[in-house]
Order: sequence, then structure tokens, then C-alpha cells
Amino acid sequence: MRNQLIKIQWVVIAALLILGIFKVHALKRDRDLSQTALAKEQQSATFWKDETGKARAEVTAVKTEKQIAKEVYESEIDSLRKQNIGIGRNGKGLNSVTNVTTETRDSVILKTVYDTLVVNNTIKVNETLQYSDKWTQFRYDPKTNGLNYSYTDSLSIVNFDKKQGFLKPRVTTVQVVSHNPNSTITGLTQFEVEHKPKRMQFGLQAGYGITNNGLSPYAGVGLTIRIW
Repeated sequence: MRNQLIKIQWVVIAALLILGIFKVHALKRDRDLSQTALAKEQQSATFWKDETGKARAEVTAVKTEKQIAKEVYESEIDSLRKQNIGIGRNGKGLNSVTNVTTETRDSVILKTVYDTLVVNNTIKVNETLQYSDKWTQFRYDPKTNGLNYSYTDSLSIVNFDKKQGFLKPRVTTVQVVSHNPNSTITGLTQFEVEHKPKRMQFGLQAGYGITNNGLSPYAGVGLTIRIW
């Protein structure tokens, strides 16, 4: 009878412990959800032109677990999936997302170009207005009022751990550089998905725990619950 009471006592203690773990997990999840939503709202990039005239932008990344990212960044993840980007349902396989917007402005002088063509023994002269450099190409045909153009930009996106100061932790930072001198970076956001081990896992265990004999060494198959 005494042994049965001891077993019941340990079962109750184990059940209360498991319930406590789930409660702690729920509280931590709510806290992480609020912190991530706030970090997303307050995420603000810095924009500037360096000494060579290149546009730069920098932002501190928002890092969050997959389950939190599915809620806070639900619309962004759904948009990516609709674009047939190779991520699974609810963002499965997603590591990070960086959104960059740029604006290109320039003033150019179009040059008149004459193209001579011979068609059925008849010489035809086609007049167009054109401009071309490393980044921009224009071709305007007055006869058709048609304009063909193209812009080229080159972006370097660097993800690094930035020092905050003496004894302060480094923070994951994203910096973008536009190599087109006529382009300006107007927007930058970024978030990363941390892939942590599953919270509950079955597997072989060996250690010291609750058995039929109370607290004692044991080996066998058990359930592991990760608290943090």
C-alpha cells in the first residue's frame, strides 16, 4: 500500500512538472510573439551615400523562431509562396527574407542616330534618338513614337554580425550597396528564421529519474521536452 502511494505521488509530481513546462512554454511563446511583432514594427533602416557616391542602407535583422515567423510575417510568407518560390507551406524551409527597394533617376541628352537601309534598291534613312552608358540605354523612334529603354543595377547584400560596443553583444545586421551611381535605396527590411530542435522528441534515454522504485537510475525509451 505504501509503495502504491509513493508511485501515485511521483506520478502526480511528474504530471505537475509537465504541466508547468507547458505553461512556461506558452508564456515564453506569448512573450516572443509580442517582441517579434514590436521588432518588426520598429525596424528602421539607415540610408546614406558613401564617399564614392554609392547608395548604402543598413538594418538590424529581426530573428525569430519558425512558429513565431508564421504568425508575424504571415502575409510576406504567403506572398512568396504565390510567386512560386521554393518554400513549403507555412514557410517550411525558409531561412531569411530581405526586401530592398531602389529608385533610379538621371538626366541624359539623346543623340540623333541615322541608320541607312537599302530596301528593294531604295535607300531609306531611319532616324532615332539614342543614349547608352553602363547603366542606362534609351532608343526613341519619332516615326512610331516608341521608346525602348533599360536600366541596370547591381546590389551587394551583406549579412554580418555587427559590434555594438565594449562588452555588448553583436547583432545580426544587413547592409546593401547599390553600385549604380544613379540609384538610391529607398527601403530595406529583413528577418531571419531560427531553426531550433523540435520541442518534444522521442528517443533512447539513460539517466536518473522516476521509476517504479521512485527516484533511481534508469535506461529506456522516453519523451524529451525542450523548455527553451
